[in-house]
Amino acid sequence: MSLAGGGGDVRAADLDAFAFGQTGWTQMVFVNGRYAPELSSPGTLPRGVEVQSLADALRDDAPMVREQLTSLAALAHGAFVALNTAFFVDGAFVHIPPDTMVEYPITCCS
Repeated sequence: MSLAGGGGDVRAADLDAFAFGQTGWTQMVFVNGRYAPELSSPGTLPRGVEVQSLADALRDDAPMVREQLTSLAALAHGAFVALNTAFFVDGAFVHIPPDTMVEYPITCCS
């Protein structure tokens, strides 16, 4: 599988150098700032743990995600926060409920 973009074609085999060689781990892959689900692996996650692109999370559960996002990146913190907030396209959204243990790391590659 490959994605065409400004950085050229990216194939799953191209990511081998960045993987830890473990099964069961969740890996999120971003190409040119956008989540690439076909290059990512869901891994093994406990019930209730959500791992998805930030763009999807904003679309699916906008009020909760937007509330969290704006509380962490309040525009009053400066011009760069406002600029980054205005132009962001995607990112990683990870929600782990209280008292939940995730056995394996959640990794990200871009």
